[in-house]
Amino acid sequence: MDILFSMPETPTNTEKKVLPPYKKADYRIFVKFYALPTIFKGKEYGFTTEKEFSIHYKLSNDTLTAWKKRPEFDLDVDNQLKKWGADQTPEVINALLDNILADGKAPEVKLWLQFMKNWKEGMILEQPSIERANKLSELLQNATPEVKQQFNNILKKLLPDKREGSEKPPISK
Repeated sequence: MDILFSMPETPTNTEKKVLPPYKKADYRIFVKFYALPTIFKGKEYGFTTEKEFSIHYKLSNDTLTAWKKRPEFDLDVDNQLKKWGADQTPEVINALLDNILADGKAPEVKLWLQFMKNWKEGMILEQPSIERANKLSELLQNATPEVKQQFNNILKKLLPDKREGSEKPPISK
């Protein structure tokens, strides 16, 4: 009998169980408040500081401090900020475009490329060719008889016939 299999397993999960936050609805409101830039806090809530928040919602500063120490707090704030920021993106892009068109400063252009083209440092941006490669015969098919004759004359000057006494047939009209 193998001794390793008969030994009792030691628990591997030594983390403490994290309880839900005190006053969960108020916690969610605080996360939203905390994530907002100050100017928007004033517009949305009528106040901008955590002290004012705690007075308005009848919470102690210790409660807010405990919430900020929670392991999920930073992630909750980041998610809320992204949610808020997504709604602001069209206005930000518009302001960025206005700045680029007015000044064309490199950092703003770089930011635009990063956002619009998923560009990262070191990447080379290749613009797709607008013109497609046309065969000469395709171009000449749509040319007027005068253009065809001019082209034929240019070719005669550039490419003299190396065979003496023979004449090249003209380009079809």
